[in-house]
Amino acid sequence: MVQTTSVFTEGRHGVGFVVSEANGHRARNRVTITGQKLMAGAVLGMITLGAATAGATVGTGGGSVGTITRGATAKVGLYTIKFTKAAAGAGDFEVIDPTGEVCGLGTVGVAYAGGGLSFTVSASGADFTVGTTIPITVAAGSGKCVAWTPTATDGSQVVYGILGFAVDATAADKTATAFVRACEVNQSELIWDATSVGTATLAAKAGWTNAGTPTLSTVTLSSGVTEGVYNVVLTSTGTTAAYNVTNPTGGLVGTGNLGTQFSAGGLTFTITHSAGTDTVGDRYTITVIDGVANVALGLSGLLALGIVAR
Repeated sequence: MVQTTSVFTEGRHGVGFVVSEANGHRARNRVTITGQKLMAGAVLGMITLGAATAGATVGTGGGSVGTITRGATAKVGLYTIKFTKAAAGAGDFEVIDPTGEVCGLGTVGVAYAGGGLSFTVSASGADFTVGTTIPITVAAGSGKCVAWTPTATDGSQVVYGILGFAVDATAADKTATAFVRACEVNQSELIWDATSVGTATLAAKAGWTNAGTPTLSTVTLSSGVTEGVYNVVLTSTGTTAAYNVTNPTGGLVGTGNLGTQFSAGGLTFTITHSAGTDTVGDRYTITVIDGVANVALGLSGLLALGIVAR
């Protein structure tokens, strides 16, 4: 009789990352996951900020507020643009945030940024008079959860908790359990958003015209990489042209050749000749987001909630 052996791989278990938690399920909250498929142990952020919209002018003035960009530091509620100086085709204003504090000063026709908002007030028709106001409302976010993303600006850049059980909310929102306080977890079993484990983008240098158009691979990161912009500059011409790679401070990381994998200083990638003439001076950049720093930020956010990762 021939015996056969089957190999089984045990999957990830719900709440398997939890070492201990407060009595009575006090560590847990019910949350809504939206638009994503997440595994148990995924670190979560909550969407707390919505869109910013300008209302009608109160007073005299024919101008308008252009597109408003709402940043991560904006506050939910009513902002007020209040004009403090009148001028032909211009004027000055202050911006008052929802707490009643002045968060910035601006001028008509000049880009404004402050208090988490960016916009330009344009002049048109009647000039704005002193005391005229324009309201800007920042709506509350959906209150739903997604994977924590440190580069987000909708509130999900703030750590909210850890997903207890796997959820697939790609087709419709799903209710789930999250650990949001008073627990101890196994750090090695936490799951971070892709930008938190380190990302890198290889591309032609912006604003620079290259003679060649090679194929650029994805970049794999490892220990030793530094956050910032690396530069790749060809030092010879041809289908196997040589190049130098320098780090964000200008130091030489290493040298390589087109068509051969480069691996040094925590970077691994390949630039392969494709079209055009790869020429001395052609330039490319590798923009690195340091995942180590982001994970440390995430762990700090968890600790602030009373969640200890070991």
